Amino acid sequence: SIKQGHLPKPVAMVLEPSILPKEAEAILAAIRGCISSGLPVYYSFAAAANAINLVLNHTEKQSKRVLGEDSGSCS
Repeated sequence: SIKQGHLPKPVAMVLEPSILPKEAEAILAAIRGCISSGLPVYYSFAAAANAINLVLNHTEKQSKRVLGEDSGSCS
């Protein structure tokens, strides 16, 4: 099985919902499987892209703090 912590790169799953009962049931099962594996699930590409952007920005800020590049000034 795929686990988020064991992958070389970040992963986000996009599973668009459906109003068709059989499709909705299959999608719900896939969502549950992803969540139980620790994979984040989003319902649109825009939501996934926004989340990835937030993580990248946070990681970049953390790296700058560790390296002492963050002076704390607003410029």
